[in-house]
Amino acid sequence: MDSYRNSDPRPPIMQGSPPRLVPPKLDWDRPPWNRWAFQHIREFLPTVEVWRGHGHRHRFERAEVDLDALPVEDSTGAPTTLAGLLDETYTDGFLVLKDGRIAYERYFNGMDERTLHLSQSMAKSVTGSVFGILVGRGLIDPAKPVTSYLPELGATAWTGASVQHVLDMTTGVRFSE
Repeated sequence: MDSYRNSDPRPPIMQGSPPRLVPPKLDWDRPPWNRWAFQHIREFLPTVEVWRGHGHRHRFERAEVDLDALPVEDSTGAPTTLAGLLDETYTDGFLVLKDGRIAYERYFNGMDERTLHLSQSMAKSVTGSVFGILVGRGLIDPAKPVTSYLPELGATAWTGASVQHVLDMTTGVRFSE
């Protein structure tokens, strides 16, 4: 089995914690292992939970719209619905904010709004958006070396990289997931 959709039954290998079969070391982020691993990453790789801090927590108001039937294209360009696309793409969680309110929120693969989940590219997108705001406010210069903001990176491969290089992921620094 290469993968499974949200509408398919969960494969028996992905039930429980730990699962019946531990994901292969090199394939934990590939189907079907990733469906379990993204929610259980702490059980086999060192991680850090990103805490919101002790400050005021903002609760989003809701102005829900049912977007399940919204017409979209699937990964091949064929017409489908948003619900069909979320199923096809093995989406675990999906949220639409509009005008500062939650318009659409769906969870799959046993998740809910409080389930811990590996973020990777989502975190990069949020970080890039925040940096865009900070650059727009003149608080960060994207042409400056990243070490001018994080001097502790001076003894690493990040030396010489600009903030823009880091944001564009064009530093040439090698890493392993």
